Amino acid sequence: LTDVRKSSAGWGGDRCIADGSTMLRVPLPSDWIVSSANWLGKTPNAGTGILMPDRRTIVQLQPFARCQAGGFATALVRYPDADIYAKGIAGAHGGSGLSSFGGALRVGELSAGIIRHALKINLFGREAISSTNGGYRWPATKADSGYNNSSSGNYYGGTVPALRMGALLAIRSVDFDALVASFETGKTATAPAVILARAMRDYGTYVVDNTAWDSIAIVTEWGPDGRVKDEFKLRFGISMDTNAGTPWWRDLDRIMNALQIVDSNADATPGGGAFDGTANQRRAPLAPGFGTPGCGDSC
Repeated sequence: LTDVRKSSAGWGGDRCIADGSTMLRVPLPSDWIVSSANWLGKTPNAGTGILMPDRRTIVQLQPFARCQAGGFATALVRYPDADIYAKGIAGAHGGSGLSSFGGALRVGELSAGIIRHALKINLFGREAISSTNGGYRWPATKADSGYNNSSSGNYYGGTVPALRMGALLAIRSVDFDALVASFETGKTATAPAVILARAMRDYGTYVVDNTAWDSIAIVTEWGPDGRVKDEFKLRFGISMDTNAGTPWWRDLDRIMNALQIVDSNADATPGGGAFDGTANQRRAPLAPGFGTPGCGDSC
């Protein structure tokens, strides 16, 4: 168990410095480091989900850091805990209130060649996300502060009213075979663009945060078992991070331009309603529940 201490550094200071009391204790491998020495970007959100010893409670923190092996960790905010036997929707994405771990592209999925769940992305709010009806929709519970203030860095200026924080996007009515045929980074079933596009078709991706600059971010796992971006480089020989002009960037651009809003996605019809494969319906069945806590193999 490792102390998590309050750090008010947030996104502009040194997260290695704790200036508050211990918030809680969480199980962490003693050698796992999360610091400016190995994170990506200047001020990552580092939303974190940690399974507690009761094997059902998920603690969610942001922004998270752990700068020395065997040392304490820090965070600014502890969000409401999640129960893995409940819906598990709420969490540490500050722009939407959605889960910090649900929807993340996980370690091992690219190597296996298949993703069996919805993903999540961050979009540039000023260009893409609408401020209509408070700037969010189910399953999101909030929008960014300043979403309706044109002088704010969090301002939403999107022109499609349904594309709000929490929107589910999916590839539904385009010719999928033609889309795959247009990819440049390999067209086999295990090529990165094909794996990603198939998940976007079958499950879709949720809008969970604002990048606050002209970029799109696919949210990926980084934990003691590894980092998706390292797996991507090892598996495909190219960087997952990319700028305009590369074949992988053009493939991502094709995928993003093929996405449509699943407007029927709601609490009563998650993923778009009954599993019948039509444009506004789920293409894949929901995952089964976890059963009853403590029932063991009989679940």
